Amino acid sequence: MYPTHHEADEERFVETMEYIYHKRHTKSYLQQMRENIGMGTDELSEQTGIPEQVIAGLEMDFTKINATDTITVFRLSRVLGCSMEMLMEI
Repeated sequence: MYPTHHEADEERFVETMEYIYHKRHTKSYLQQMRENIGMGTDELSEQTGIPEQVIAGLEMDFTKINATDTITVFRLSRVLGCSMEMLMEI
């Protein structure tokens, strides 16, 4: 009757939730936002002035966007119509 992990210690719960999250989180937030509006990487590159290879790299390596310069994240967020925070993998 009780939910799974209701008596488990916090570490066990966090480990399980991280496992579930990482198993389901297969696309970067950048890629998800871009696909949600039906835009290709080539079009995003053209509208932001950011090379397509850079965009592809940011989409493949989730943590890369956290170390990207603010101007790049700002340009991406403006074109994608979202906040900069929504693109961060935090």
